[in-house]
Amino acid sequence: MKKIYTTMLLLAACSTMPVMAQDEDEPLTGDSVATFESIDLSDRGYNNGDDGFGGFFDGAFIFYNNYNEQYGSWSGFAISNKKETDFVDYNTSQYNSCVGHGVNNSDSYAVYYYSNYGTTSPMDVESIQDFNGNDFNALGFYVTNSAWNVNAYLKGDGMTEGGFKTGDWCKLTVYGVKDDAIQGSVDFYLADYRSSNEADHYYVNDWKWLDLTSLGTVSQLNFAITSSRNNAWGMTTPAYFCMDNFNDPAAATTGITTVKSDTTGKLHEVARYNLNGEKLESPQKGINLIKMSDGTTRKILVK
Repeated sequence: MKKIYTTMLLLAACSTMPVMAQDEDEPLTGDSVATFESIDLSDRGYNNGDDGFGGFFDGAFIFYNNYNEQYGSWSGFAISNKKETDFVDYNTSQYNSCVGHGVNNSDSYAVYYYSNYGTTSPMDVESIQDFNGNDFNALGFYVTNSAWNVNAYLKGDGMTEGGFKTGDWCKLTVYGVKDDAIQGSVDFYLADYRSSNEADHYYVNDWKWLDLTSLGTVSQLNFAITSSRNNAWGMTTPAYFCMDNFNDPAAATTGITTVKSDTTGKLHEVARYNLNGEKLESPQKGINLIKMSDGTTRKILVK
């Protein structure tokens, strides 16, 4: 199995961290939100697990990481506070979100890289578990795209040629696992160009709340990213998403769907840009990027 169980190593590395007392027969209620603000990122602005600990502790949870020292690569969780929102190169830009900060302008957020190489089940990839190994109530988390994903949607890259077109999509699936079996899953479209109407095409470019309460009590959460873009070797879309404020009870209670709310009660355009990110005062011939009041962005062709 690709999934790593490094609890003893993590405990040794983080033995001074406070642990929330809890009856092992009672699931967490979500009052220990993980914001990733307390994790040391050094001057480079990210931690990709090259310290060999195998994951990160925050709140009452372990966020697993798998670092390959031979190739200098990683999968699962990394933590970032990088402000850049563009994609320049693989080495550093893979830690950039498309927002440039955490929820409510906080500094840090998590970046998840999905790799299913050598796996046979969604349960084999890096997961989130309770610090003490207990079951917990899955509430949800804020999610947005990585800068690399957005670059692929809009402009394309070496693998996603020409950017997304009508019919394309990129989807995050969260699996709730209990008693060594998948109990349920929740789908979330990071980008959705499936509609024949180009005005309906969008990608997520702000923090949006992903409600996981339908999964109930779980022992761990696992993740998968799938896309309409594939070749003989697998998916060609970048397999990243960004996470913040994991299991935030306030967001779960209020049912918040996005940090930036639509005060009019009706979905509407709030800004328009060209492909270079320059703001447009009126529709311009060619591709226009429309930022909507719910935080999503749609790509339309103006003829």
